[in-house]
Parts: sequence; structure tokens; C-alpha cells
Amino acid sequence: MFTLDYTTLFGNLVLEPDARDWVNRFRLQYSKKHIDVMLTGWHNNKVFDTAEYITCGVSAFYSRVKISNTVSMNAGATLLIMPYSNDTEVYPKRNGLIFTLGMVID
Repeated sequence: MFTLDYTTLFGNLVLEPDARDWVNRFRLQYSKKHIDVMLTGWHNNKVFDTAEYITCGVSAFYSRVKISNTVSMNAGATLLIMPYSNDTEVYPKRNGLIFTLGMVID
């Protein structure tokens, strides 16, 4: 099953107006049985500040593995790439790989 999702994130609009921010997130997820694959993109659009950057990511997980009646586990990896930043001093272009191991208790 495919899921397409768009989220707008507004930060610090009231409590810290000098640090307010607007980030757009796009996500495409594919899930079937225990496999989850997700493509994600973030775009800071410099509406409230001068920073503009784009970050992309791909995640692959083996999920929903029952190890008991009430406990499930998942494991996966996420690759993040920052192909563009208009201010590399504040938002340096960085790439990374994150490994995740999780447990869900129902």
C-alpha cells in the first residue's frame, strides 16, 4: 500500500518569534507485510527567516515482527542527504546514515 503525505511545520511563531520557521515535508511510503520503505523531503522555504535548505531521505525497515503476544520489533536504516543550503555556516550540507532498532508494546 502506498501513502502520500504533505505536512507543514511552523515553529516558534508565538514563544520565540525571532526564531520562527516554516518547513514543508513531503513523504511517500510503501508498506506491505513487514516491509516499510519511505522517501522523504524537507524544504525550509525562508518565509520567516533567511535560511533555505532541502534535505532528502530514504528509509527501509523490517517492521511489525511479533516476538510475543504484546511485543513487536522493527529494525531499519535511514539515509539522509542535504543537497542544498543557502547558508552553509548555519545549515552546513551534511549527509548521514541512521540505524534504528525499535520495540512496540501493545
